[in-house]
Amino acid sequence: MQKQKSQQGPPGRPPDDPLLDALAVVFGCAAVAFLFHRYAPAAYMDEPFHVPQTQRYCRGDFMHWDPKITTFPGLYVAGAAYSRALRALSLIWRPLPLSAACGTTALRSLNVLLAGACFLVTRALCLRLHPRQGRNYATLSAAVLTLLPTHFFFVFLYYTDVGSLMLVLAAYLASLHDRPHLAALLAAGAVAFRQTNAVWAALVLGSAVLRRVMGEDPRRWAGASVEAQLKYSLRAAWQRKRELAAELWSLALVPAGFAGFMAVNGGVVVGDRAHHSPAAHWAQPLYLLLFAAAAFAPVHLHPRRLLQAARAMKSAARAQPGRFTRMTAVALVLVAYAIHLGTLAHPFLLADNRHYTFYIWKDVINAHPAARYAMAPAYIYSAWSLREALAGGPRHALWAAGLAACTAAVLVPSPLVELRYFTVPAVLVALHSCPPSRAQLLLTAAAFAAVNVATIALFLFRPFRWPDGSVARLMW
Repeated sequence: MQKQKSQQGPPGRPPDDPLLDALAVVFGCAAVAFLFHRYAPAAYMDEPFHVPQTQRYCRGDFMHWDPKITTFPGLYVAGAAYSRALRALSLIWRPLPLSAACGTTALRSLNVLLAGACFLVTRALCLRLHPRQGRNYATLSAAVLTLLPTHFFFVFLYYTDVGSLMLVLAAYLASLHDRPHLAALLAAGAVAFRQTNAVWAALVLGSAVLRRVMGEDPRRWAGASVEAQLKYSLRAAWQRKRELAAELWSLALVPAGFAGFMAVNGGVVVGDRAHHSPAAHWAQPLYLLLFAAAAFAPVHLHPRRLLQAARAMKSAARAQPGRFTRMTAVALVLVAYAIHLGTLAHPFLLADNRHYTFYIWKDVINAHPAARYAMAPAYIYSAWSLREALAGGPRHALWAAGLAACTAAVLVPSPLVELRYFTVPAVLVALHSCPPSRAQLLLTAAAFAAVNVATIALFLFRPFRWPDGSVARLMW
C-alpha cells in the first residue's frame, strides 16, 4: 500500500498520467502549428522537396524520385500513411479531399503527433536511466527536452528531425528493456528517416553488448580506465559471442545492412551528391561541445561549475605541474589543429542568409582570422564540463567514449553546419548526465521557451524579401 502511495505522489495531488501529459504537449504544439498555418502556410526551405514527394506517394506514384532529395523515403511513406488515415477519419464528419489530407498543413501536423510520442519516449528513458528521481522529475525532464529549440522549432515544419529523434530514442528504450528485435525494427525506421541514424543504431547495439558484459552499475568500474574497460568488454564479448549473436542478431543487421548499402551506393547520400559529398569537417564536434554546454547553461555555466573547473585546474597544476602543462598544451594544439584543418564553409552556409548559422559564421567564427582560434578555451571547457556531467551519470566511461565516437562519425563527414544536426547527440548527453536540480531544469525550460518564442516570432512575423522577390524567413 505504501508503495502505491509513493508512486501516485503526495496526498491531494492528482496521480501522474503520462498520456495526459503527452496530450498537453500535443495540444500546446497544435496551437503553435495553427500560427504556422495562419502566417506561413506555404511549403518552405526543404519542404518544397519533401511535400511534393509525399504527395506523389499519396497518389500511389512510388516510382518517381526527386534527385535533389538526399534521404531515404521513410518520411514520405509515413506522411502518405498518415494522410490516408486522416482521410479515413474525415469520413466520420466531413470527407477531406486528397489535396487537403496530403497538403502542407496536414503533413506538418504529423510532426505534432510525433512530438507527443517523443515526449513519452524521453520520459520513459528518464525513468529508466534515473529511477531514483521519480516520475514527476522524469516528466519535467522530458518537457525540457521537448522545448530544446533545435527540436521544438522543427515540430512545425515537414522535416525528418522529429520522427528521426523519436525513433532513435525509442530504439534505445526498447534495447534497455531487453527487446532487441523491437529495437531493431525501430532503428531500421530511424535509418529510413535519416541515413546517419545507422550510427546511432550501432550505438544502441554497442550499448546492449556493454550492458550484458559489463553490467549496468558504473560504480563497479570506478577508477578503471577506458582502455581497461575496452579490453575487458572485447574479451568478454568474444567469450560470449554465440550468446550475444543469438540475442542481438536482428539489431546488428541494421548497421551491417547500412554498411552494405554504402558499399553498393558508393556513399551515404542517395541524391544531390554534388552538394553533400563527405568532408573532413573536424570543427563540427567542437561546435557541438559548445552548443550542448550553452544549451544547458544552468548546469554547465553555473558559477559552481565554473568554480569547480578553476579548482580542478589549480589542484592539477599544484600536484603535477609538468603533466598539467603538457596536457593543457596538447589539448590546445589538438583543438587548434582541428580548427585550422577542419573549419569548412559550405557554399550553402555562405550564400543562404535565412539560417542563423550564416550570421554565426559571418559575425563570430569568421569575424577575424584569430576569432575561431580564440574560441579554443571555450571548446575545452565545454568538453570538460560535459565529461564531468557524464561521469556522474548512469553509464560507464566506455559508453561515453562510444557516444563521442558515434557523434564524431555523424558530424565530421558533414560539410554543412546545421544546428539541428546536434539535436540527437545533445539529447543523449542530457539524458545520460548527472541529473540536474529541479531549479536548473526550470531555468533551462524558461531559457528554451524564450528562445523558441523569439525564433518562431521572427520566422512568422518578420519575413524579408530576397532580390528575386521571394519571401525569406529566418530559421535554425
